[in-house]
Amino acid sequence: MRQNSTTLANTTLVVTSGDIITLTCVTGTSRPDPTIEWFIENERKGNGANFTFIPADTDHGKTISCRAYNTNPTILVESAKPRMFVRVGVTNVTLQGNDNGVLNGTLVVTSGQPTTLTCVTGISRPPAVIEWYFRSQMIGNGTNLTFTPANNDHGTDIYCQAYNIDPSKPVISIKQRLFVKVNVSNVTFWESSSGTMVFYEGYPKRLRCISSPSRPVSSITWWIESQSGTILLTNIITDTEEPAIDGLHKRISEIALTLMKDSRNKKIFCNGSIDGQQTAAVSPKVNVDVWFQPQNPKVMEINDIFPWLASKTGTLHCKSSDYGNPNSSIKWTSDRGIEDSKGHLVYQELVPEDNGKVVSCSLINNYTITMNTSIISESVTLNVEYSPIIRMNMTDFLTINETQSVSVLCTATGNPIPNQTVWRGHSADNILTFVNISRTDTSKYTCESTAASRTHGTLTSQKTIAITVQYAPDVSVTTTGQPQENMASSIRCEVKGVPALYTFHPWQHMWGDVLIRDHLQQNSTGPNGNTLWLERMTLQDTGTYICSADNGIKGYNGAVIQKGIVDINVIAIPVIIREDNNLITEELGHSVNISIPFYSYPAISYFVFLKNGTEVKNTSRTSMQLSTVTVNYTFYSKPVKLEAQVAQLYIQNLTLHDYDNYTLLLKNSFGPKLFTVKLDPAVARTSENHGLSVGSIAGGICVGVVIILVVVIGIIFRRQYQHTNKDQHEKETGEDEERTRNQINDMSAKQAVTRGKDYEGLNFTKAEANQYLHLNDITLKENTDHKTRSPEREPYETLHPYVNSSIEMYSTLKIPKAYKDSEAKYENTWIKQPD
Repeated sequence: MRQNSTTLANTTLVVTSGDIITLTCVTGTSRPDPTIEWFIENERKGNGANFTFIPADTDHGKTISCRAYNTNPTILVESAKPRMFVRVGVTNVTLQGNDNGVLNGTLVVTSGQPTTLTCVTGISRPPAVIEWYFRSQMIGNGTNLTFTPANNDHGTDIYCQAYNIDPSKPVISIKQRLFVKVNVSNVTFWESSSGTMVFYEGYPKRLRCISSPSRPVSSITWWIESQSGTILLTNIITDTEEPAIDGLHKRISEIALTLMKDSRNKKIFCNGSIDGQQTAAVSPKVNVDVWFQPQNPKVMEINDIFPWLASKTGTLHCKSSDYGNPNSSIKWTSDRGIEDSKGHLVYQELVPEDNGKVVSCSLINNYTITMNTSIISESVTLNVEYSPIIRMNMTDFLTINETQSVSVLCTATGNPIPNQTVWRGHSADNILTFVNISRTDTSKYTCESTAASRTHGTLTSQKTIAITVQYAPDVSVTTTGQPQENMASSIRCEVKGVPALYTFHPWQHMWGDVLIRDHLQQNSTGPNGNTLWLERMTLQDTGTYICSADNGIKGYNGAVIQKGIVDINVIAIPVIIREDNNLITEELGHSVNISIPFYSYPAISYFVFLKNGTEVKNTSRTSMQLSTVTVNYTFYSKPVKLEAQVAQLYIQNLTLHDYDNYTLLLKNSFGPKLFTVKLDPAVARTSENHGLSVGSIAGGICVGVVIILVVVIGIIFRRQYQHTNKDQHEKETGEDEERTRNQINDMSAKQAVTRGKDYEGLNFTKAEANQYLHLNDITLKENTDHKTRSPEREPYETLHPYVNSSIEMYSTLKIPKAYKDSEAKYENTWIKQPD
């Protein structure tokens, strides 16, 4: 038996249901020709060498064979018996949805939830191959497909297809369009989603609940929960939907809710869901708090009963039967007192100003603030007794200037009213009076007042006023030690006044009524004084020094600036006051009076005239004396008058022996002073006019010629004589100086003097002589260079042009071994030292 020229064995014959199948039965060589019959299972289906049939599904698994015989029908030859495998092609495919099923040709699924779809085919053999397609792409195979739809899958198509014989001819199911449901994921309050929601008692509050976007649009319900159960709220005022993104919609629901105080601590919430949503979305449950106002309070005293006493403690309480919700705070109208933790108003230390004050309290909470209402108690007037309050018509610290007058009035008020007010220890009434007040009145004064209380006894007060009397400064000026020539000294100015804020004015230097110097710059200044330093003092620094200061207060003299003075007398060697030449001329046989003015402080203790180093004795022809004279002098270029002395040497009937050098030796407790003059014979004086006189011309030419000749001869003779005298003077002065230098060393060893109150002698060493020579050098240098003249050395320049000769002459003296001080009265005997 063959199928399509294929010999079939005892295996399986694969056929397709509905196809036309032709089988051929071939026998071996036989004679006569065989009869061939066809059997399916044992049922004869046809005969002939060829058998054409259309297999059906019911033929599946049945055997098919052919049988042949030619002579004896009972002797049959049967072919192989293959079992038919009938293939049945897929004829239909059905896509079956999940529990949601198909709604109006739309497959309903839920976003985010896994969904299983089934692809069902009709009877087919072999089993069909099933493939799934989404968005035109194969996403899986097999009978079932599980996937999780998303919102963006909404509106897209899904289908399955199956085949089992020819893959190119699959059978496709109906394409289903997805309807993706999106559940409500959450709902929230518009005002609050957590915490506590506050309601004001009796006032409606509008609440809004908003669901998350969903498909289809959700529904919202409101609930209030208490211990007794949950109640559905139905007073919804608006319920709307709004489109959201990705084709979703959200639900907005609003209610108006009015609650009273008994609804405190309840919970409000809302929920939202879509059709078929198994679990509704529930908003957070919000606690409800109902605020309400407190009841009217009352001000009450605690413990202490009026009247209170100043300086003690008083306490008030603001009491109410209901302090509202939230609990009220207490506000007191008093500007004093401290509120304690219980809301009491505590006056820890009552003061007089508390008396008569009107106090009330009010209760305030968030309800009263929001509703702008006031819950105020009735007012209470405080009754506080206190000691008298004393007032003065002056401040507690009165500052007044010396010599002024003042009256201080003391008055008192109080609860109860004071019955007595006096100045304790000063006045029996309430007025304290000062006429021409003095600095000694600076003190504290106390006013005292008393009052009687029925509750608290006698009440007493005191008030003190401090009176400070300002006065101009007292100025005192002192010096340090005794000022001495060429030494530095300081003048100290100390002031004392009230206030101790001083302005110091420049120092002034006076000689009598003459202002020598002003604007002297003090060297150091402190809060209560200053110091003036004087360097290398000279006679010019002698005088009165004035320190001026003020503190803005007038003194008894009516002046603001107060002054203090000190007299300075500079101890110095005597100063020679001589303006004429130290060359004195007088004719032979005449008398001469050598007068040398000088000034000395301290007073000289000794003076003597020396002739060429030898003391001049009082004789019948010579005499010496001192006299007092007022002379003109300058201190720092200012003209002054000095009470000076004049040392005089009177010589009668001059002889040639009298013409010589005369030295005046002055000595005070500070040191000696020498001054030398030259006594020369007088020369006949001629006219200073070396030209022709008008009278000579009038006398005629001849007489004029004779006169000219005589004058010329006289002039020549006079000049020659003067030149001779000058040379002789210079020669003698040089010889004196040479002798001085030769004797300096001997004098330093021989001249021993004991210094003190009683002088036994005077010791001048070479060093001491040199110091005067040094001073002389400075003087002479300044005399020769007027451009560099020093004002401080001016007196030496103008009044002592011959210091050099004085010093050098003193160095050549034969100093006596002993002489007395000022008590010697200028009568000491000089003993000439041996050469």
